[in-house]
Parts: sequence; structure tokens; C-alpha cells
Amino acid sequence: MIELRGDRYVQMSGPESSGAEMILPEKFDPAPNPPRRSPGPPRAATHTVAAPKLLPAILVFRDGHREETSDYTIADGVLYMRGDYYTNGSWNRKIELSSLDVSETIKSNQSRGVRFQLPSFPNEVIVRP
Repeated sequence: MIELRGDRYVQMSGPESSGAEMILPEKFDPAPNPPRRSPGPPRAATHTVAAPKLLPAILVFRDGHREETSDYTIADGVLYMRGDYYTNGSWNRKIELSSLDVSETIKSNQSRGVRFQLPSFPNEVIVRP
């Protein structure tokens, strides 16, 4: 058991030879040496690159209304669209491709520079992040 006493952590009980090492925050660290680290291969510097934000795809329905979606999956003739319950009332929606005006959907997205792809064979699944 380890207990905080004043500005130091003190081991109160437990095996002395457990091999566990306690690393304290700098303001409480009484030792001037930095904590030991296990040897390993040197790590390469990683740079986080933000993915470019994709424009939402426009879905044009046969009845003429339009909807936008940024995240969808198409499989077996069905478009599964992820939603936000708080803004549009559902977490997921299932839209039959037969209810879309596919040619107008493709044209609308091409004019905006958005790639809207349909499966080219029955077992293909299209995923747009």
C-alpha cells in the first residue's frame, strides 16, 4: 500500500522486491534524476495531419426532396446513413436506393466536386467516412 504523507508518497506495506517503480510528478519528485525508462527502439517523431473535411453528399429522392449526409454505407441496394439524433431525430437511417433519383444524385454531387459512388456488382460494399 502506498500513502501520501505531506509532499511524499511512502510505501506502507507490500512486497519490497516487487520490481514496481513509482514515478512521482515533478513537484513531488525528491530525486534529481529523471525516471528510468525501459530500453527500446527509438521512436520516430509522429506528426498528426488533419484529414481534409469532406463536403456532404447530396441525396436526391424521387419525390424531389434533398438530404445531405457525410457518412454512409451502401450494401445490398440499401444506403445506411449515420445521423445525429439531436439534430435530425435518428442515429441511423435505412434508405432503399430505389427511393433515390440516382442520376440526379450523381449529377448534383459531381457539380459540387463530391464523389458519390454506387456498387458496381452485387457483393460490393461502398463506405464513405
